[in-house]
Order: sequence, then C-alpha cells, then structure tokens
Amino acid sequence: MKTKMKKIDVPRTLFAAILAAVLLLASCAPKYGRIMTYEGHYITEDKYYYWMSSYKRNILYSYSDAYDTASFWQSDAPDGKTVEEYFTLSIDDRIKDYLIAEVLFREMKLTLSSSVKASIEDNINEKLDYYGGKSSLNNELKNIMLTVSTLREVYTAEKKLEAVQNALFGEGGEYEITEEDVVNYYNSRYSHIKYIVFYTERVMKDGDGNILYDDEGLPLTEEMTAEEKKDRLAKIEKCIAELSDGADFDELREKYSEYDTSEYPNGFLISENEVLTWGSDIVNAVVGSSVGDVVRVDEEHATYVIGKFPLEDINKLEETDMNQISSIATYVMNDRYNEVFSPLREKVTVDGSLKEKYRLSEIKPNPYYAF
Repeated sequence: MKTKMKKIDVPRTLFAAILAAVLLLASCAPKYGRIMTYEGHYITEDKYYYWMSSYKRNILYSYSDAYDTASFWQSDAPDGKTVEEYFTLSIDDRIKDYLIAEVLFREMKLTLSSSVKASIEDNINEKLDYYGGKSSLNNELKNIMLTVSTLREVYTAEKKLEAVQNALFGEGGEYEITEEDVVNYYNSRYSHIKYIVFYTERVMKDGDGNILYDDEGLPLTEEMTAEEKKDRLAKIEKCIAELSDGADFDELREKYSEYDTSEYPNGFLISENEVLTWGSDIVNAVVGSSVGDVVRVDEEHATYVIGKFPLEDINKLEETDMNQISSIATYVMNDRYNEVFSPLREKVTVDGSLKEKYRLSEIKPNPYYAF
C-alpha cells in the first residue's frame, strides 16, 4: 500500500529566503570556464584573454615588422613554428607562471608589503577617478573581459609572481645570478659578427640621391631588371671569393656594403635569443658557424655576407659594444628562471578546446595602455 505523502507547509518568508540564497549562489557561480588549473588554483577565460590580448599589443608595438595580419602570424619562426605558435607558447608559459606563483607564494610563506598592496589600490583608484566611478570603469573593462574586481586580481597575481621571482632569483635567493654566470653566458651564447649588405632590389632615392625610407625606417625598394640582378649576384660571388682568398673583411665592407654600419666599427654582438631582432635565418646561420667562417644569408630584399670573429673579452668591450649586450642579465635570468619553472609548467592542466577560442591571431589586441 502506498503511503500518502503529507504536505509540508513552508512559510512564505522562509521560501523567499531559500530562493534568494539559491539565486545568490547562481550569481556567484564562475562566469567563465577554467582554461588552466594547477593544484587547486585556476586561470579563467577572462584573465587568459586579458593577458593574451595585452601581450599581443606589446608584440605589435615592439617589433617593426609585426602586423596584425594572417601573413604575419603564419610566417616562419624558429624551430619550424609559425610566429603565432612561437609567441603563443611563450605567452602561455607566462600565464602558467602566474598560476604557479600563486602556489609558490603560499608555500614560501611570502607576503605582499603594505606599499605593494597600496600601489595596487592606487592604480585601481586612479582608473576609477579617470573613468568616473566603478560602473563606468566596468563598462570599459568589459572590452577586455574584466571587471574592477578581476582587474585587481590580475594586478595581485602579477605582484605575487614578482615576489616569488625576487625571493628565488634576487640577492640572497637560492638561484641568485652572479657575475660569473653573466660572463659564462656571454662566452657561450654570443657571437661576434660583421656583415656586408647587398640589396637584391633597387633602393629608391630622391632627386638628391638620398635613400628613401618607409614608416618603419626600412629603405624603400623596387624590382631590379634581370640584368641588374645578374650583376648584383655576380658582385656577391666576387666578394665571397675575395674573402675566401684572405681579403680583409673591413676593407671589403667599405668597398661593397650598401648599408652603413660605421656606427659599429667593431661589428656586432649577437645572441641566439635575438631572433626577433635579427631574424631566424641570420641567427641560425651565425650560431651554426665557427669563428673564421663566412656565411651567406639570402633574405627577401637583401643578401648578407657575414663573417664570424673571435669574441672580445667582456671586460674590454667599448661602450658601443656594451650597449649591444645590455640585455644579457635578462637572458641569464630567463634561462635560470625557465630551469626552475619549466618542470612545474608541465604539471599545469590546460583545457585545449576552451583555449582555442582565444587564438593570438584572432583576438583583438588590448587597446588600453593603462590596463
């Protein structure tokens, strides 16, 4: 026999309270999916988009040949990757580091100083004042998928990573960078080169014979005739033959080069890290050669005849040479940093299908320098 269920009277006020609580919980539920997860911490879509779009903006404004076009993002980069793949890997690593730092910050029992916390709040308050309050600022921030609250979380995550870096790699840290580390890096990872440039397209000049340049500071060129190109290629081969016979590189540079490098009389110091400055073809050719070698690199508008020379003692470098290695401490730090963080990044779980929504080539660059 079925037992008839007795009706329970629920006071309307209690029912309303329960309903309100349910709605509150629903409103507090994560609005965005979790793209990256590490030991109970996670990066949601909004923060991933913010960092990805901000780094995209930096790429487009930092490199003279960077354009937000399919041809740029799909062009060749080191290690057989496209430019999009190359930068996405680097940016993903940095975003993973924000996540990892959350855990390390707690494990290392670090704290943000009152001045750092105040700087975060001052930064937020500046923007609140500029945009005329929280509602107006939220209206702007939605363009980069953030709110005032999540912007504060982003700033805090960045400061926590800084704190972890300082604790591990700063003075007295377990992985502190020494002067010896810098010298060893210079000796093993830098090359000393000189080069002779032959333009394989005609360089455009004005009526007074001055070279014309585009908005990026590069010489304007136009297609050579078949005869001009033939003569140019013959000159390149003649130059290389003279160098093979022992001719002085500086004399031939003075004789042949169509690009003035007199500002760097000692030549150039090039690191394997500087692919985006020199291009992968030049860097790979230099890294793969030995002192005394002469290598030829054919690029779209020019051919480079490059000589590799012995490295000068780092302590004897002149000012123009020291300026060329101004980033060396950063390179050393990055190497040490990656030695520590790379194994941890492998433990970060990534939702690939969710991440695919925010491809570097397709999202908009962050339009705000202030955020």
